[in-house]
Amino acid sequence: MKQILAFFIFLGVMMAGDIKYLEVKGVKIPVISEMDKNVSFGVIGLHFNGGGVVFDKDLPISNASAFLLSRGTKALGNIDFNKALDAKAVDLEIGTGRTTLVYSLKFLKQYEDFSINMLGDLLKDPNLTKNALSDTISYMLANLASSKSDFDYQASLLLNEVAFKGTPLAKDSLGTKENIEKLNLKDIKHYLDTNVVLSRLVITAGGDLDDKTLAHLKKILEALPVGNAIKIPHFDFSITEAQRKALKDDTAIKTFSGVQQASIAFAAPLVGIDPSKEAYKARVASLILGAGGFGSRILENVRVKAGLAYSAYISFDMGRVLSLAIGGMNTDLGDNATKAINLVKQTVQNFVDKGVSEQELDDAKKFLIGSEPLRNETIEQRLSKKYMAYFNDLPLDQSKLDLEKVKTLTLPEINDFIKKHVELKNLVFALVKAPSQPKKAN
Repeated sequence: MKQILAFFIFLGVMMAGDIKYLEVKGVKIPVISEMDKNVSFGVIGLHFNGGGVVFDKDLPISNASAFLLSRGTKALGNIDFNKALDAKAVDLEIGTGRTTLVYSLKFLKQYEDFSINMLGDLLKDPNLTKNALSDTISYMLANLASSKSDFDYQASLLLNEVAFKGTPLAKDSLGTKENIEKLNLKDIKHYLDTNVVLSRLVITAGGDLDDKTLAHLKKILEALPVGNAIKIPHFDFSITEAQRKALKDDTAIKTFSGVQQASIAFAAPLVGIDPSKEAYKARVASLILGAGGFGSRILENVRVKAGLAYSAYISFDMGRVLSLAIGGMNTDLGDNATKAINLVKQTVQNFVDKGVSEQELDDAKKFLIGSEPLRNETIEQRLSKKYMAYFNDLPLDQSKLDLEKVKTLTLPEINDFIKKHVELKNLVFALVKAPSQPKKAN
């Protein structure tokens, strides 16, 4: 035991509860792990806070940087770098979320050293070349053009413009044609130099990994600068009375040619929920209202009983960055869109005013408890749960703690919770539909 502790101290690995800390250049980097010697692969994630789309300013720099990083290193170039990965079945993907830039690595155990070395090469020597930039701009312009015919995406974008006006969330993270064409290597390098730093890093690691893996990670991470930590912002769902009055029946409307069915996105604020104490209640309420598919209130009322929509859902998003109820549905191009919107309003109002039945609560509890193993099947699923708990400043086993609370949740408790959140009635809708056809003269 003393030898193991001595080795960890030598590596600069410290324990604090369920989280390890890998010390590099004096920075204590959190390491969230899910080790399993029964598998023959490893997964590693490098999560850099500050690299997400909410920190973009004039240019869609986070998405551009993530795509450019997929073009390999300057030394090998795009084709040779990715050929080398493919030859050993190594997956190395780069992505961005609302607040983070993430390097995701998955490899067979026998190629662990090779895989981590390739990750290290990408960290040190990204392909900051004119050719890679040209590929990035072409890809982003194509992606932007494709989004114009993704009408569910356009409805979500319109909703964000209304609900988060004046914040980064109101902007299209894909950018515009004008600012995509302004992307340049200098700004991308500045983005990487600012965000790919030790002070903003959280590591996730799972599978057949061990102390040698951490030693190897420490070695490649020593190439990174210390940098500065960053505060993660929180955005409130907010719409003024003046904004609401400017809407038609609480609905923002945008038309596109080529629309075959109406796309509707909607949301409401979700205020005052303490995730450490009440997230399990919100999860049950969300499942009954609209996150549970068939059998949930929204889908049953809007699709099954009224036949007004092809699909309909609502779920609760509670976390460090956002807290809101968000949903969507698709209807035909006739009057059903307006009818469906009104029925969603009625359904939510009835839900808040009257709560749920004993049968609905029992069904929700059975579903959550019975399906929990399916949400923990893979190492990636378990790691993701732990990481999100850490990100939201919760215990790493928060999902297990919540599930135990679900088992003993009573009808008065869930209904008291639901009736307290009257803000759910303050729904705002975004409707994307086809342009109105001029009426033919008699």
